[in-house]
Amino acid sequence: MKSILFSFVLIFYSTLCLSQKPPLDTNAIKNWPSVRGGIINADGKFASYIKIFKNKNQITKQVVVIQSINNEWRKEFPDGSNLQFAMDNKHAILDLPGGNLVLITLGQDSMHYFPNTNYWRLIEGDLVYIDKKDVLNFYNLKTNKIKHIYNVKDFIYNEKSSILVITKTFDSDKHSLVWYKYKNNKSQIIWEGKVGEEIRDVTFDISGQQICFIEGNMDDYVLYHFTEKNAKTDVLFRNSSNSIDTTLIISNIQSFSQDGKYLFFTMKKAKSKLIESHLEKESVVDVWHYKDQYISSQRGYFADNEKTYLTVVKIKGKQTIQIEHQDDEIRFRNKEVGLLVQKNKVDHRNKLDSGNLLLYTNYIISLKDGIKTMLDNNMGETILSNTGKFLLYFDSSLNDYFTYEVSTGIYRNITSQITKASNWRNFMTDLDSNKVSEASTIMDSRWLNDDNLLLIHDQNDIWQVDPRAILPPINLTNNYGKKNGIRFDLIFPSSEKRFKTGDKIIIPAFNRNNKDNGFYKITIGKSIDPEELIMGPYLFNSSLEHISNVGEYPIKSEKANVWLVYRMKETNSPNYYVTKDFKSFNQLSNVNPQEGYNWLTSELYSWKDSMNNTIQGVLYKPEDFDSTKKYPVIFHYYEKWSNNLHIFLSPGLSNGPINIPWFVSHGYLVYVPDIHYQIGHTGESALSAISSAANYVSKLHFVNSKKMGIQGHSFGGFETNYIVTHSNLFAAACSSSGISDCISLYGSMDVRGNSLQYMFEDGQFRLGTDLWSKPNIYINNSAIFSLNNVTTPLLIMHTKQDVRILLSQAIELFTGLRHLNKKAWLLIYNNENHTLWNNSAIKDYSTRLDQFFGYYLMDRPAPIWMFYGSSTDIEIRDGDILNNNP
Repeated sequence: MKSILFSFVLIFYSTLCLSQKPPLDTNAIKNWPSVRGGIINADGKFASYIKIFKNKNQITKQVVVIQSINNEWRKEFPDGSNLQFAMDNKHAILDLPGGNLVLITLGQDSMHYFPNTNYWRLIEGDLVYIDKKDVLNFYNLKTNKIKHIYNVKDFIYNEKSSILVITKTFDSDKHSLVWYKYKNNKSQIIWEGKVGEEIRDVTFDISGQQICFIEGNMDDYVLYHFTEKNAKTDVLFRNSSNSIDTTLIISNIQSFSQDGKYLFFTMKKAKSKLIESHLEKESVVDVWHYKDQYISSQRGYFADNEKTYLTVVKIKGKQTIQIEHQDDEIRFRNKEVGLLVQKNKVDHRNKLDSGNLLLYTNYIISLKDGIKTMLDNNMGETILSNTGKFLLYFDSSLNDYFTYEVSTGIYRNITSQITKASNWRNFMTDLDSNKVSEASTIMDSRWLNDDNLLLIHDQNDIWQVDPRAILPPINLTNNYGKKNGIRFDLIFPSSEKRFKTGDKIIIPAFNRNNKDNGFYKITIGKSIDPEELIMGPYLFNSSLEHISNVGEYPIKSEKANVWLVYRMKETNSPNYYVTKDFKSFNQLSNVNPQEGYNWLTSELYSWKDSMNNTIQGVLYKPEDFDSTKKYPVIFHYYEKWSNNLHIFLSPGLSNGPINIPWFVSHGYLVYVPDIHYQIGHTGESALSAISSAANYVSKLHFVNSKKMGIQGHSFGGFETNYIVTHSNLFAAACSSSGISDCISLYGSMDVRGNSLQYMFEDGQFRLGTDLWSKPNIYINNSAIFSLNNVTTPLLIMHTKQDVRILLSQAIELFTGLRHLNKKAWLLIYNNENHTLWNNSAIKDYSTRLDQFFGYYLMDRPAPIWMFYGSSTDIEIRDGDILNNNP
């Protein structure tokens, strides 16, 4: 009996040991797989995606996967790329290394290889490609027959007219453009010239019956026009006879007008003129004038970045008009109407600008004749409707949306009938700042029914409004979002269909309370509760609410009600699924490398801080979490994070911020709280949130309250610096690329010569005033003035080439702490900008960060560099004694 019991215990212990997963290591993250780039064919029966393998920041390998959605057929192509499905729903084509193509018969093992190809595309029933012998091949997918055209360098195709324009080379010094009719195999030469003369930007009009192209070199670029109707090629415009501005040359062709009567192209300064301009400006002195539009340090940057100027030429008559000038920018253009933004002089009594704080005047401009109509300058951020009939803008002073009708010049308040309780503020701005985003959510609007209807959303729900303000607004989600703490969104591109009243559309949704993500269905023109399709602890797309830039939008097959969906959660790597109803999902890819390692789990916690804000935060625990143990915890933070609860976090080394999966896998808890800000009290707001989070978390029975650390990067680094100068709660802290002195940085410039004042007054640092009006706000938010209070050992990381948070910020901080004999270490990485990209630098920083927190939070031995400051020695040597104080 004893031997049986002993054997059982031995087997159980052996099984337990075998079932324990190892922590993440450098070998694990060298080729960490994930999937991306999903597409689905027209009939919804086959899908493709790319499996990529990454080592730190670099892709080491990729595999194109193509499979049936029923999972009965699947092929993989290592190092493949650019897969496209043919419209016959029977074939797919992709590139292989070495200029090889493979034609795949879907659902079968049949594959046909085409070696030595330079360029290809699918045209109706043919695979059309140029091989390395300059032969243009037309391979018919149905008959497998092939025909050829020789001496071809390039081609473009217009689907509407079935015309190819082919660039051919006849001999060593002569080339031509050929107008080729794909359906009847007829061709004609439309232009001939010398080989040394560049041909580029061949552009069709919408009908496919005419083209324009650029030929020549910088000394004399020529803009040509050909129309099949006239069967001849004419010069539209040339540099050498430019009557607009002799300092400008042709840059690029943009497009034809909708009616095909005008051509839009851009011009730019000739490089010779730019060089002359620079030489003229060279002087022994720079004069800075308080009324300059740009401060002197900005001039070189703007001069070196070539500006282009939109220009239009009338095809008949060849009249040319320059639309954009030096201080102009066409922000939007639809058909023949553009929104022109003109930069004015700076309001010198207000701010020296960063390049972004100039005053502007808005115009509606005809792109055919250049006639401008000045608009109300209170419009703020503005966009054009799809057809160019309306401008949409948000008036932050009135908290309402307005339209401007281009044809009549009438302004209309289109949300005046909606209760002012509706909050139009863009959630991506800080809701605690009491400031309304002028941009609001206009970029997320959706124009329907030939611009006769408009969909917009407030903080929760979706509204249908009439751009002419005749029909009353309709709440399409029936206030369901507001009642249930759900945010509905319109960014999701449902399909290319033109929606109209009665149509049903699928919209993404996000629950602010429990962080569930999913989809609902609404009906255009009806105010009824939306139909829930799926909501759960997943992340499908990341357009909603402070969620990091991950996820993908669902993709609908062109001719079937089948959708390709990308889904993840914190414990499951992103994978592709297909669905017909957004209720049941069939998994396609199955990439879950985290299953082989001690991964993480995430939990949402809520509490109140000292300012009585209800704060949410995410606690990450290791997969092998043992509630009977006491764990060290690192608090990490950046703005608001709790909506990231279900994001799958990619593992890796740390390149500035800590890599959460890595630290959790190695036995730490990581807690990431939201921070609510008060204008002018940014540091205090961070301190309140992090301190209250620490007090809350320290009471959890599995937390070692004496082993709590903090780490923040960039804006989070600024917050770390503030916290360690105002709190002694933490056993260790790391600040990377953070600000320590608001006053000195306020008066500094980035590498573009931009003043950094805007970052503090109106930007992320939220100080809300200039330095001279309220200097105490700048002093109170600067850690440098409270270094004498520091008791927490601080590891500082900064990069030498940081273009905005200058290295001097870290040096001020470190030298101050050193002067006061405080425990501090400064790591400076050369040839890096803000975050680390070089693999050697990432490995070095990650090792030191792990050793630093390991010593203070895990009671591990300290390395030599923490004792003696060696810049190269990161090893732990014999003689380093546990708990010896470095």
